[in-house]
Amino acid sequence: MAATISDSVFDAALNFLETNGTVVHILTQATMTWSEIATYTKGNKTGCTYTGPADHTSGRKTVLDAISGGSVTGSGTVTHFAITNGSDAVYVCQELNASQAVTSGNTFTLTACTIAIPDPTA
Repeated sequence: MAATISDSVFDAALNFLETNGTVVHILTQATMTWSEIATYTKGNKTGCTYTGPADHTSGRKTVLDAISGGSVTGSGTVTHFAITNGSDAVYVCQELNASQAVTSGNTFTLTACTIAIPDPTA
């Protein structure tokens, strides 16, 4: 039997992400380990903003607002992005829609991204 979880519980988790997930890194591969961010990052943007929490098709969501003016700090091909607190934790890692070659000294943009917590199912 599936449990029912209040929207306020989901919203607390999403609010934690919105409050603490302030830095986005573009990465050459996926990682959920802070110590690997320095190895895989090719750029970052501080000062992320979000829209939400709100209803999702099943559960709750927040939207990482579009990013512009991110700093590219290394050259290579990026395949993922990660939302971090900028010091010791990775909260979300997601594959980009398409890999992208980046060059140190340039800037990057990301489109808005939905982060959802689905309702439990049986």
